[in-house]
Amino acid sequence: MSDRVQVGIIGTSWWTELMFLPSLESHPGAEIVAICGRDGERTGALARKHNIPKAFTAYPELLKSGIEAVVIAAPDDLHHEMTLSAIAAGLHVLCEKPMALGTGDAAEMLARANEAGIKHMVPFTWHWQPHFQHLKSLVDDKFVGRPLRAEFRFVGGSGPSADYQWRMDAARATGALGDLGSHMIHMAQWLMGPISSVMADAPVLFRREIAQPANDTAHLIVRFASGAQGIIDVTTLTHQDCACSMSVGIDGEDGSVEVEHVVLGPRDGLRFVATQRGGATETIVVPDARYGEMDRKDFMAPFTKASAGARHFIDAIQGGFRPEPGFEAGVEVQKVLDAALRSHRERRWVDV
Repeated sequence: MSDRVQVGIIGTSWWTELMFLPSLESHPGAEIVAICGRDGERTGALARKHNIPKAFTAYPELLKSGIEAVVIAAPDDLHHEMTLSAIAAGLHVLCEKPMALGTGDAAEMLARANEAGIKHMVPFTWHWQPHFQHLKSLVDDKFVGRPLRAEFRFVGGSGPSADYQWRMDAARATGALGDLGSHMIHMAQWLMGPISSVMADAPVLFRREIAQPANDTAHLIVRFASGAQGIIDVTTLTHQDCACSMSVGIDGEDGSVEVEHVVLGPRDGLRFVATQRGGATETIVVPDARYGEMDRKDFMAPFTKASAGARHFIDAIQGGFRPEPGFEAGVEVQKVLDAALRSHRERRWVDV
């Protein structure tokens, strides 16, 4: 048995190629030994390009190929089935967000994982960015005092397209709310604590030739268990000169702080400002210690240089600790997603 964790990857999308392959290849304790995708030609090409010895078109074959851990980067409607099968095979599981199409399935995934004693993780990408990690420390250290309200915004431009996108198919996914909103819901609960209730509008605004189109934009008003209020705004319909952009702002009794991150494009960069009560607005410089050897301008750097994402998953397996965010965080996000969709349907506040 190799001293490196033998990993299999299910899914051959652009995200697997951008995120999971480089991340795992950069980790000295990981070895990608198998990959699976429905398109045999693409799967084989990726396997050859990345020197992966085994390529499959059926995921059950991958699960019994001698691997110790699996990355599930398949469409959302397959997460539940694939995860339960992987757990039954005794494998550690990293499952992409959102965990499932509903809280019941996500909760079952968590329960089975805990019963089996395997490592489990949901890779909320932005959780590991040094600027958001620093924002977390400012909030925890009471820089703004008691948080009173917060705004979370994540916008992209993949929506205005007539091409079929499984994320926009309600039979397979939960639209912009699940794709982008899951990131911001996790961010909100990570920074502000549990969300207790939600009022949501999640319409379909762009015309698509899909039997059951999913929302392409969503606006949520949330109440936190602490009593604070929040707004979560996500859309796939923004025309912009970057891959995506997001912002987080928190107002408290003693101050305010805001982070805006524009990813890949001529405006690529970070704006991080804060104002304490009675003072002037100042630019916050994220300490060098949070970056280490990472390039400040490369949002992918944490995933090839630090214990983040799939690298953190491998560290947890080898180090015997629980990776974060685990399936628990994924279930909490799923609860809010379900409540938001119900709120949209019933046009009312819904408790989480």
